[in-house]
Order: sequence, then C-alpha cells, then structure tokens
Amino acid sequence: MPLLPGTEKNRQAISTRWQYKALSTPKKDGTRFKRQEFIVGEIGRQGKLTEELEQKIRGAFNLDILEDLYLPFKQKRKTKATIAKEAGLEPLAEFIWNSGHGEAILEAGQSLDILAAGFVSEEKGSRTSKL
Repeated sequence: MPLLPGTEKNRQAISTRWQYKALSTPKKDGTRFKRQEFIVGEIGRQGKLTEELEQKIRGAFNLDILEDLYLPFKQKRKTKATIAKEAGLEPLAEFIWNSGHGEAILEAGQSLDILAAGFVSEEKGSRTSKL
C-alpha cells in the first residue's frame, strides 16, 4: 500500500531514513571526529570528564550538539581584569574606584603606593607595586 504524502506513517518513514543516513554516513573531512577528540581531551585536561559525558560526546552526530555539550567546560579568554582578579588585586581596584568617586578616602600618611605594596604577591603573579 503506497504511502500518501502528509500521513503520519510517511513522516515516520522519511524521518527514519534520514536518521539512518545521518548515522551511516560520517563526514568525509572528519570534522566531527576531530572535534570530538578535541573536546574529550580538553575536558579531560580539566579533570571534569566522566564516563557518561564521554559517551554523550562520542555519541553526538551533530556539531551543534557537540558544542552544546562542550559549552559549560569551554575556557574563557583571559582579560587583564581576569588576571588581576586571580592575582588578588580586586580589593585594590575597588578602593581606587571608590576613592575616585568620593566614597573612600586614604588615611593620613597613606598613599596608593603604600596601599598597593600590601597586594604584592610573587606566587599570585604580581611582582611590583608600581601603579
């Protein structure tokens, strides 16, 4: 019995054929496979890769789905502000901002150089207190 266009059986048959075709024909350039390996490697380097996540990544047949899985683990670009926060300089920056807006005032005998010297930390990446 031929299927009539627009019937539910016809839609299911077409959907099944497309799904089978998508599963059985990998991309010739291997982009998806390269991306899967990259994503598994990156998340593994972060120490956040679970077996379940790896199975989801390796089972994804669409680049959009791969990117959706990778998004929460994707490293953000480091800005100067991010580096300064990691070095523990955020309280100093807030003080300078507030003093510029009249909300904070330096105490007698105190200067920004003296205040900044308290934030120098070799291990956090700040080597000098020069502003």
